[in-house]
Amino acid sequence: MRRRRDAELTEHIRRIHADSGGIYGSPRVHAQLKREGVHAGRKRVERLMRQADLQGISPRPTKSCTRRAAAGRPRMGSATRSAWTIPPEATKGLS
Repeated sequence: MRRRRDAELTEHIRRIHADSGGIYGSPRVHAQLKREGVHAGRKRVERLMRQADLQGISPRPTKSCTRRAAAGRPRMGSATRSAWTIPPEATKGLS
């Protein structure tokens, strides 16, 4: 009885996972099953997804990069600050 119910539930999980484009992991699949009125525990969904070799896709970490000002010049920051300072040798005799 349990094997048959697990097989039916696995097919349901495969459909939800495929409809999401392979993005949904067990929490979202479980939530979708709940919305559809299918009663299954979170750990059971996790186990069935593991057995069916289904995984969700985690978002990529965002890369930080230098942001350009409107005029196209880099904003003043720690990386560019040293490029804009005048070396002490160049200021000798100016005062």
